[in-house]
Amino acid sequence: MPSEPLPADKPTKSHDVGSLSGEADGGPRKLSQQPVDEPRIARAVREILAAVGEDPDREGLLETPARVARMYTELFAGLHEDPRTHLKKFFSEQYDEVVLVRDISFNSMCEHHMLPFMGTAHVAYLPGQRVVGLSKLARVVEGVARRPQVQERMTEQIADLLEQELQAKGVAVIIEAVHTCM
Repeated sequence: MPSEPLPADKPTKSHDVGSLSGEADGGPRKLSQQPVDEPRIARAVREILAAVGEDPDREGLLETPARVARMYTELFAGLHEDPRTHLKKFFSEQYDEVVLVRDISFNSMCEHHMLPFMGTAHVAYLPGQRVVGLSKLARVVEGVARRPQVQERMTEQIADLLEQELQAKGVAVIIEAVHTCM
């Protein structure tokens, strides 16, 4: 059940699903309206290669900066998408059983180390009056995952979106992931 807004002088731990920022530390507050700047990323990757002592002009590395830039465009596609849009088309149904989708694959990027983490999400909700198609739950997971992220916030953002947008009676989200930064 959505909570009432708290006065500005009282800190809150809840996540701002409207911005999908998830943190009170000055993290991103809005969806990015700028497209991914692939040439800038490629220049940065080339500079990183040089900074670690590698020759970015070596044959095996010539196309690496552009490949990494394309990969980042895909990995961060969620920055340019509002995952709640997948929950706008719903069916008004009286359904008193748990809706569960297991083993939703996802890939994300650890915002602390800029290294990937990947795994599966299991998403369940007990509908109020709104039911969505099962594929919409997978799209929500993907939209929340494809941005700089931490597993804990990702879990809570998915749950909050389902609770708020579907007015679910209950929500459970379990994320199992392998972190390449550990």
